[in-house]
Amino acid sequence: MRGRRFLWLLLLVLAGVVFCLAACVSDDEATLPERSAPVEAVTPEAPLQGADAPLTLQQQVDFARADLARHRGLDPGSIEVAEARRVSWRSGAIGCPKPDIFYTQALVPGSLIVLQVGRKTFAYHAGSDGQPFHCPPDRAESPAPGSSASE
Repeated sequence: MRGRRFLWLLLLVLAGVVFCLAACVSDDEATLPERSAPVEAVTPEAPLQGADAPLTLQQQVDFARADLARHRGLDPGSIEVAEARRVSWRSGAIGCPKPDIFYTQALVPGSLIVLQVGRKTFAYHAGSDGQPFHCPPDRAESPAPGSSASE
């Protein structure tokens, strides 16, 4: 009888360990920054691949403009560039943290691109990999002070 209790207790502990390990794996995946796969031509339809050097600021602007046009059904020519500059982001969130996610707390080189359509603006952030992504206003953070080198 005592051997059976021990066996059941052991199985229960093992099940708990397996459950905890499974939960840890899914939590790690949730902490990755919001980015899409790298891309070849600078359009949202054709991902950038094999780029050893970071994208130029102009390539990032072109990508962001094409992405905004595609998602909003706009003519890319109607999208103005209000701001485009190299910056240092305050953390691994690249200026666009998701709630309840922990990010590295170190400066991350990247870019800030602000596009404008009429009176509405759209912020695109990029990290050291160079591919910009749209950051909603409710999550956008400003870059670290003194990090505004234009290209």
